[in-house]
Parts: sequence; structure tokens; C-alpha cells
Amino acid sequence: MRCGAVCVVGTLLWYGAAPRVSGDDDAPHIEDIEAAALSPTSAAAHRAAQGSAGDPRHFHYKYDLSGHTGAVYAVRFSPNGRLLASSSFDKTVRCWDIEKPLQQEQILCLAEHTHNVSDVGWSADSARLLSGSYDHTVRVWRLNGTLQNTFELHTDDVNALVSLPDNQHALSGSTDSTV
Repeated sequence: MRCGAVCVVGTLLWYGAAPRVSGDDDAPHIEDIEAAALSPTSAAAHRAAQGSAGDPRHFHYKYDLSGHTGAVYAVRFSPNGRLLASSSFDKTVRCWDIEKPLQQEQILCLAEHTHNVSDVGWSADSARLLSGSYDHTVRVWRLNGTLQNTFELHTDDVNALVSLPDNQHALSGSTDSTV
């Protein structure tokens, strides 16, 4: 199996956009992909390439972003396309400045959760990160690394997050069957 955009197997592998299933061997073979995301800027480039010559679904491996010590279960590009966040079963949220890919600059490692971090999201203005965890909490982080809020709204694992466009509200889903 091959992956596009961002693929995760313990470390992040950023490819570019859509999956490729050809037999070409110019990218690593990936197994057990748990998460993938498409950069807002790559999405626009992909749409533009659909009208040009060649197959726009072929993208190429770019680089690894390492740091997590457990399985990575969610990756999200910031709405402005400059940052990439990931959540992991190592109980951390990590954030990279993807405008400096050769430096692989990790700008944040947030380690306040007490159990696996299952999802991560962004505020619409790219100013805050949200994280949901098996510790039953949703946390809101500022990009300077400070914890803004912790919400204990669920009685079981938090599995899904989404921030609303108003930058004031978010939704979380849990295995306790609540949103």
C-alpha cells in the first residue's frame, strides 16, 4: 500500500497529495497506515494539475518527520497550510513547521495527556490546537505551548474532533456515544 499527503507509521511521511497504487518503487512501501491528510496548498495544486498533461495522482516521497515513540493516529494540516500536527499513542501532540522541511523543525511537543491521544484538530484561524484523548479529555493549546483549556465532557475515550469556523466552538465524539 502506498500513501499520499501525510501518512503515518510511527513517523510521519509526507508525500504530496493523492494515493498511488502503481508498481513504481520510487517511494517506500508503507504498511498499516493509520492516518493521512491533504495539505490545503497541495489540494489546490492537485486540482490545478488535473487539467495538465500527465497523471495528477502520482506524487513522490519528500521526507520523514520523526519524534513520536508510539503509533500515530491522526495528522492534520493547519488551515493556513504552514503547520502540521499529529497525535499519538505515546500520549503526545507534536507540531512541525512544514515551510522548513529540510530542517524538519518540530516546534511543539505537548505532553499533558495521561493516555493515548487519538485525534488532533486546528482552530479555523490556525492559532490553536485541539487534542482528544483516551483520558476522556479535550484540550485546547496555544501555539506557544501553553494549555488554554481542558474539557472533561466525556465518560469514555475521545475519538474525533472538529473546530467550527467561528473559532469559538468545537465538537468532540466519544466511545461513550456522545457528541
